[in-house]
Amino acid sequence: MLKRIHNLIQKNRAMEILVENYDIRTIAFSVLSVLVAIGLTVFYIVIYAITKSLWCGATAFYHIMLILLRGYVLVSYRKRTKNIVLSDEDRMLGAIKQYRNCGIVFIALTLCLIAMIIQIVRADKVFNYDMYVTYTIAAFTMFQIVVAIVNYIKSHKTDNYTVRSLRSINLTTALVSFISLQAIALDTFSHNANIPVGNAVTGFVVCGLVVASGIYMIVHSLIRIFALKNSARTEEKK
Repeated sequence: MLKRIHNLIQKNRAMEILVENYDIRTIAFSVLSVLVAIGLTVFYIVIYAITKSLWCGATAFYHIMLILLRGYVLVSYRKRTKNIVLSDEDRMLGAIKQYRNCGIVFIALTLCLIAMIIQIVRADKVFNYDMYVTYTIAAFTMFQIVVAIVNYIKSHKTDNYTVRSLRSINLTTALVSFISLQAIALDTFSHNANIPVGNAVTGFVVCGLVVASGIYMIVHSLIRIFALKNSARTEEKK
């Protein structure tokens, strides 16, 4: 069976590239991630319409911004690859600037994330889920986090800044999902009076991680941009 699948992949050039090329695979699956994120956002919007929960509204807004950020990265990548006038250096510079812009957006979105956390802490109940639904959400969220962390580490071993941007967005999405999961799980299974404290601590730790990621992206990008421009000036002088 495995041999048949392997032979099928080898015969299909597009599938072979998808399986063997990590960068192309990341970009292809990011398109799918946008569709999944849209479904999740619609879910939160519907709950917001029913319950008028500001937490759900803030969560929906945050996911919408991450969808737009993914779209920006994918569209920018397509424009760079289709523009035959651009040199390899210009394409690299464009990808690094895009990576920097993602870092700036991460920091700006933290304000929205803080508003969401405040709503979770102040709310008596986030949303009443059935126990089995909570288990399902927990399993999906933990899988999402593990995959996001593995791919984030893997992407930062490459010099492809489009892939780095997409994997950083995925990790941020997973972290925000973890905040939601904790709030739902504590509401479902615990009657501890310190639930708001637990939500606040986790929430602000996640905020710190998102801000740290954004700062790293900005600083790293500026260093690389300076290095590329300095290298270009050196080449011109020669």
